Amino acid sequence: MIRALEFLQHASDGKIDQVTDVSIDIHAKIRAASSAMSVNDLNRAERHFATVLRHQPNNSSALLGLIDVVIKRDRLSDALSQCRDAETILPDNIGLLRTKARILQAMQRNIDAARVLNTVLVLSPPDTGVHLARASVATVLGDFEHAAAIYNEILKHEPQHPATLLAQIDTAYARGAFRDAIRLCIEAEEILPASPRLLMRKAVTLQAMHRNIDSRDVLSTARELFPADTAILHARARVAVALGEFGVAETFMKNPNVSDEAVLLIKVKSNGHAIKKPEKLSQTIRRAAMGEWGLTVDDIQFLPRGKLTRTSSGKIRRLAIAQTYRDDQNSAHRELALRAGTTKD
Repeated sequence: MIRALEFLQHASDGKIDQVTDVSIDIHAKIRAASSAMSVNDLNRAERHFATVLRHQPNNSSALLGLIDVVIKRDRLSDALSQCRDAETILPDNIGLLRTKARILQAMQRNIDAARVLNTVLVLSPPDTGVHLARASVATVLGDFEHAAAIYNEILKHEPQHPATLLAQIDTAYARGAFRDAIRLCIEAEEILPASPRLLMRKAVTLQAMHRNIDSRDVLSTARELFPADTAILHARARVAVALGEFGVAETFMKNPNVSDEAVLLIKVKSNGHAIKKPEKLSQTIRRAAMGEWGLTVDDIQFLPRGKLTRTSSGKIRRLAIAQTYRDDQNSAHRELALRAGTTKD
């Protein structure tokens, strides 16, 4: 498997010769890579992008695609290094700069992200997406007034811009103005009457206000409207409410390509109380999830404090937790297979 970082480094050093080969359909390869990304088949996506770059080393879609592969693998430092390598090939590329800003923001380097976004504004005409990214950075930095000013400027020209309406809610939530967030949700419902993202924001805000029954009702509506898109979020929210004595409940698909088998990791609050009859509790959770949502909770684990890894800002690292779990499961299966003598050297 070609390592994306090494490939970009070779490309930036001029070690990859550009090849013209009519047998390669570049657009088809890019579409195939995008399709693989959509189902989280990162290895296949990487191979397609690398094939494109062998024939067109300056292909921006493939270069950005390889960076996205590394981002999805939760290797942000490597992704940032790739951006720097790619900048020697694609100087002042707006898409590359926006990706770099997104990585910096994910790494909590918000001031650096703001500088990159300001560069984008200088290089390109006014872009709503860039303004939204700037508002997001301002929100993280606690500059809520600046974020609000950016939103108001966008809505002055595009009063029904969906992403801006949702971002306003996020900023209100971030500053702890839950009533304002609910008001904005209600106002946005007139413009976005059937938005799963809006419903989830409303439900989460209601939970933060300890209005769990109202939150449950919103999630029930989301479940009816979008059974495939929000089932796992619905299950996590309802189970978390039901498990009042526990802390964080993290849910993810056991296999990213199978939508109805989940894993539930529950962090026990540090109150010194042991879980009574964990096996019985697990059976109750499984029955509830299957009966109400048709969701198979394949594995339930009760974890001590500190086992769910977080970012420096305290957010649960969901992608990393899920990938670590899957890697551990694969290793265990391989070990069992070796012991049973079913694998070949």
